[in-house]
Amino acid sequence: MSNTISSFQLALPVLFQSGIQNLAETPEGMSHMPEYVKDLLREIFATWDETKFVDGFPGEFVILARRSGKTWYIAGINGGG
Repeated sequence: MSNTISSFQLALPVLFQSGIQNLAETPEGMSHMPEYVKDLLREIFATWDETKFVDGFPGEFVILARRSGKTWYIAGINGGG
């Protein structure tokens, strides 16, 4: 069980940068996902050409914009309770 909502989880591949992107879900779990979630996970980039800090404060929230080629993704999460 996750303590976060789906939109939080979908923001993480945009916000976190790693040499290896790790997206984990079971086939059964993915079978219940809307098509737009599957599309996003298929299309998300593993590397970025540009990253811009939009807003944030440590321990509270972050919003980043990332570009790969001509495509921009904007994602944000909060750390508040």
